[in-house]
Amino acid sequence: EKAAGLAPKSAEAACDLGVAYEAAGDLQKAVAQCRKALTLNATYVKAHLRLGQMLLKLKQCGPAKQELAAYLKSVTDGKKRKELETLMAGCKL
Repeated sequence: EKAAGLAPKSAEAACDLGVAYEAAGDLQKAVAQCRKALTLNATYVKAHLRLGQMLLKLKQCGPAKQELAAYLKSVTDGKKRKELETLMAGCKL
């Protein structure tokens, strides 16, 4: 939280704080931080990935698929792409 406070306009810091909240078990705060990261920088693909993964954990398939699809636009690794597509397909509304 301290690092994010020192860099309130940093998408990276907000996303990292989201990951820390997720690790602490607070998915609601984690999601909020990743959304903040995307507000600060809508092209920050790592935030799309993290947010999508968190939303899957919360069983919010529609929004999760949107975030993961945004991330997939930047993925060139075929194996990673396939893993994410499988993950997205497994999420049922």
